[in-house]
Amino acid sequence: MIGKNLIKLDISNNAVNPFGAKALLHYLEQAKSLEVLLIYNCGLGTLGAKEIALGLKGTPNLKTFSIGRNRMENAGIQAIA
Repeated sequence: MIGKNLIKLDISNNAVNPFGAKALLHYLEQAKSLEVLLIYNCGLGTLGAKEIALGLKGTPNLKTFSIGRNRMENAGIQAIA
C-alpha cells in the first residue's frame, strides 16, 4: 500500500466526511509507522469517528492525534475513547 510508512498525516480542514473516513480506515489498519494523525475539522460526524476509531487499532506508534471540531457527538467520542 502506498504511504503505509508515513510518520505524519494531516488532512485537517478537508471535507473527509463519513465516506472518506471509511476509505481512510483501510489505510489506518496498516499504518504501523504513523506517529501523528491530524483530522481536525473534517465533518466526520458520529459514523466517521467510529470508522477512525476502528482504524486506530492499526496505529501502535501513534503519539499525537487531533480530531476536534468534527461533530462526533457522544457516540463518536466514546468510540474514539
